[in-house]
Amino acid sequence: MSILVRRVLAWFIDLGIIGLYALLLFGLTTLVLSTSDIIVTQNPILGQLIGLITLTIPVVLYFYLSEKSSHSATIGKSYVA
Repeated sequence: MSILVRRVLAWFIDLGIIGLYALLLFGLTTLVLSTSDIIVTQNPILGQLIGLITLTIPVVLYFYLSEKSSHSATIGKSYVA
């Protein structure tokens, strides 16, 4: 298997993990908002801040900590290698 094919496959695996996390986050958000009296404001800055804290930073940390680990690879790269 060529290096390009392995890298693309690793990317899809990592993307799948991130997608599952995003779906979990969406489900939790939907559950919390549907079962509580939390008023969602129309403040776009607050929405961007929530997205940064709950999705962007965890995804960046996933890649950073995976590459800094003793395996020096994300789950996708470890699986394909």
